[in-house]
Amino acid sequence: MSIDVRLSSDGRTVTSRRLRADNIEMLEVWDSGKGTICRVSMNAGEHIVTYVQARLIDKNCMFVCVKRDS
Repeated sequence: MSIDVRLSSDGRTVTSRRLRADNIEMLEVWDSGKGTICRVSMNAGEHIVTYVQARLIDKNCMFVCVKRDS
């Protein structure tokens, strides 16, 4: 199930925040220029507050703010 989907400013990368079958949050990134998918899973008890994808010079970067349950 997708919670949030964002398209990059250049329109080449799609990032979606998803829930895995075990209810762990993850980010899934698809880069149309390279045709690859990258998945980043959180640990149990961690929740994504927000994320920002930015291109710095020739690199795609992902900045993620994560909240951990107490």
